[in-house]
Amino acid sequence: DDYLPMSDIIAQRIPALLEAATEQTARVEERVRGNLATLHELLDADPNGLVSVLRAEGGWNVLLRVPSVIDENEMVHGLTGQPGYFFDMTSNGYLAVSLLPEPEVFRQGICAVLATVEALLA
Repeated sequence: DDYLPMSDIIAQRIPALLEAATEQTARVEERVRGNLATLHELLDADPNGLVSVLRAEGGWNVLLRVPSVIDENEMVHGLTGQPGYFFDMTSNGYLAVSLLPEPEVFRQGICAVLATVEALLA
């Protein structure tokens, strides 16, 4: 809220938070870049070739393109991702995923997406 004062605890810790910001930013950037590379590797290796990634435009989310015959709400059930319409995609066939998870968790999540797409089309 714009009208509430900052807590004393936060105000006292601002110098330490600002000092740690550069290192934390570098860690986030490294993780995001690594997970994006993993995503491309997994999609390139997928024999079905049914999922692609839209060009990343910054941030730590990416949009995956999946066959539009799959209902996004059905697809995200049990997965960690959001349907494309949460990101103003006007047609079916998109899934937004975060690039922030730990690398192994991210890899497992993308493998689950690929398996889910394959199962829903079977």
